[in-house]
Amino acid sequence: MTEPEGRDDWSDVLEEGDGKAGGNAEVEQAAGPMGRPADGDEAGDPQGRDREVVIAEALRVAEEACKEIMRCSGFDVRVLAVPGDPVRIELQGPDAGRIIGRRGATLQSLQYLVARIVGHRVSRHIRVKVDVEGYRVRRENTLRGLAQRAADHAVREGRPIELDPMTPEERRVIHLALADDGDVRTESIGERDDRRVCVIPTDEADRRGNRDPKGGAKADADA
Repeated sequence: MTEPEGRDDWSDVLEEGDGKAGGNAEVEQAAGPMGRPADGDEAGDPQGRDREVVIAEALRVAEEACKEIMRCSGFDVRVLAVPGDPVRIELQGPDAGRIIGRRGATLQSLQYLVARIVGHRVSRHIRVKVDVEGYRVRRENTLRGLAQRAADHAVREGRPIELDPMTPEERRVIHLALADDGDVRTESIGERDDRRVCVIPTDEADRRGNRDPKGGAKADADA
């Protein structure tokens, strides 16, 4: 990719050829090259940069990366940068819906790619969220409702209920939605793109032995 003078060149990141950005959504966010922790690491930063400065730089890189990706893809969208931690990018416009993809897969890949670019440029693990006209918020609300219906179904029928395959981010929403439900527990099963949440009714032994210290049902950790 040839960049105009003064614009960041991301070809070294985009062409790494690791195959992850195009379909492996198991890695939600990318750390910097040295794998530095996200918080409390100012003392270990050789440049002594304040975290607010790093986040501001990450926001700028994320915004420019999204703009360039949208330009190269021919999408008619506006790229809005939202200050904060995590760094948030909102996409709006006539072509915004095309960026979501089936079950949000395209949006997830875009978020992963932008996070890789940000991590590469700022050499720090900065969380990045990319959304399309509030899709992620609506999707999370839908998933919470789905989790409750699955839990009710599992308890009523006394058998595990398997949900459709989801991204790690979506599976976490299901796990958290049912974490305090003592009547069910959740597990992730399957591999790679087929990984999904299974909602399992608990018996009395489960209720006594499978609860965490906060009172919620245990759920496996999604990588």
